[in-house]
Amino acid sequence: MRKDINVTNLGYDEWKTMRSTYLGTSEWSKVVGASKYGSPLSVYDEKMNGAEDIDNNIMKFGRLMEPVVSSLFEEKTGLLTSDDPYIRFHTNYPYLATNLDRVTNVPGHGPAVVEIKTTCQSAYEIWPVSGTDIDGNECRLPKEYMIQIQGQMFIMGYTKAYTSVFYTPNYSNDFKLIVQEHEYDPELTYQVVKELNRFWNKHILKKIPPDPESKLDIKIAYPQHEEGTAMDASN
Repeated sequence: MRKDINVTNLGYDEWKTMRSTYLGTSEWSKVVGASKYGSPLSVYDEKMNGAEDIDNNIMKFGRLMEPVVSSLFEEKTGLLTSDDPYIRFHTNYPYLATNLDRVTNVPGHGPAVVEIKTTCQSAYEIWPVSGTDIDGNECRLPKEYMIQIQGQMFIMGYTKAYTSVFYTPNYSNDFKLIVQEHEYDPELTYQVVKELNRFWNKHILKKIPPDPESKLDIKIAYPQHEEGTAMDASN
């Protein structure tokens, strides 16, 4: 069993090196082809060559807002949250890991994941419908996040998770906080983990890249390729 790692005093370069040794739950949707933000090849490239240093004001805003949204979640639900400053590894799959935003304890149930997201109204409104929130209203969540929280529950051994989505409506001085409760889906998780296991063993361990699937993948697979010359991808 792989030991969990406290990230409190982990340097950025050390963290980047560590990430090449596991699949974080935010990457799972990319591996299974369910993300618009990456692909199996892009994940492979990051594990082999290291991730690019990407940061922007939106990402910084999300990090700064985490404690605020956590407090709003507590106010809305009556559930207390706590930090979990560890990279957590699955007992049987040492290459599957997660770093939780927050955890909570639900009376009569036990521990649960709290995943915090910040977005804008225009982005939220095009997310797919994911069910109803704790107030009984229709709510939305991308499939990338659905896979992420299922992975978090799988690694932690939890059967419940919450997403807490914060955004400010256009032309408003108010804000929206949408809290949705999620139950563990063993069938979905089984299918995802099955593909993650295949990917890790076939591609990462053997250092064999997956086939490119998009124009972006073509650039990753063939960095010297010149635009305007013929080269096919599956989509």
